[in-house]
Amino acid sequence: MRTRQAPIFEDFIRESKGCKVFSNLDLNRGYHQFFLDEQSRRIMTFSTPWGNYRYKRLAFGGLNSQDLFDAEIAKFISGIPRVLNNRDDIMIDRLDWKGHNKNLQAVLQRIDDHNFTLRKEKCEFWKRA
Repeated sequence: MRTRQAPIFEDFIRESKGCKVFSNLDLNRGYHQFFLDEQSRRIMTFSTPWGNYRYKRLAFGGLNSQDLFDAEIAKFISGIPRVLNNRDDIMIDRLDWKGHNKNLQAVLQRIDDHNFTLRKEKCEFWKRA
């Protein structure tokens, strides 16, 4: 597995200079929202005194879990301007309300299309700069 440079939050802050509206979406148990393919499931099998168990979803603590998660989220948000992820947070900024709402709607539609869920209490919508 190739490692990938994770997005740097400071870059997002620098690029957001002058933006007037922000939203932050928090994926609920981010890693667990991604199903593993059959080969990866075999690799993620572990033994206990009660038998063998196999992860069906991306596991926290796996050697490449973070890199895989970052790569999948980057693909997930690609093509939507002014959107960046910082681990399981998806951040949206814009200079104007109309553009922000358009991008926010696009992200929310992808979340719905992929059957992802958000942690409502950690999401922030339409925050002013």
